[in-house]
Amino acid sequence: MRGKIDFNLVRLFKLVDVYLPEIPKCAQIKLEKTMYKKLVLAGVATFFFTGASFAQEMKACDDKTFEMVKMEVEAAPEDKKEMAKMELMMAKEKMDAKMTKECSTHLEKASKASMKQ
Repeated sequence: MRGKIDFNLVRLFKLVDVYLPEIPKCAQIKLEKTMYKKLVLAGVATFFFTGASFAQEMKACDDKTFEMVKMEVEAAPEDKKEMAKMELMMAKEKMDAKMTKECSTHLEKASKASMKQ
């Protein structure tokens, strides 16, 4: 069935190029439905496959990143500093305990807390 549909589409595309007014209405509708199906399928595939490219990486749990986040927290407005400093202290504790995943999480939270509006 798939081969027959593709063959019919090739024939229809050849007809469209030369004899557009002579294509039967039912063939035009079939061609439009096929185009819309492929367009929707491409959109859905794009939606699912591009999500990974926008995923944000976790902050590294090292002294350089810690100092960078600390500077962000110090530059934050006063109402945001308290929560961000608490997260920063927890990150430091986790870094000293060599718990990198938890440290990264707390650094990320501290960074976001200092930037929230």
